[in-house]
Amino acid sequence: MKVCGIVLKASDATLCVIDEQLNHVEVERKITLGDDESREAIVEFMESVARFIQANDVEAIGVKKRSKTGRYAGGGLTFKMEALIQLASNVPLVFITPQALSAFDKKTPVSCPESLTKDQQPAFQTAVYTRKQLSDDA
Repeated sequence: MKVCGIVLKASDATLCVIDEQLNHVEVERKITLGDDESREAIVEFMESVARFIQANDVEAIGVKKRSKTGRYAGGGLTFKMEALIQLASNVPLVFITPQALSAFDKKTPVSCPESLTKDQQPAFQTAVYTRKQLSDDA
């Protein structure tokens, strides 16, 4: 089963696909939502995510959840991006809190491939966590 981890920051989505052996298969460094008030830019973002998911035969998606309130609250644009990602594919999608990822990393440390940049590592960790949750539920 291929799982895609997605992390949102500002107007960028970083995606990382892993396989059953937790090997990273594909990384899309960033898919950027340009003008969030432009219908064309919104459709292009959603279609880019859909193409990536389809091209990599993704069977499940994990998105690092953004806080809605408080000091680390996500911007409105990231919530729009979350909705577009949900609409972009018919595969199961779960939202994962940063606290759950942090606890998982302490309990089950996973080393990121050296080929990943610092910005891509959270997407890889999100994918690994999602894969573990899905295998535990099966």
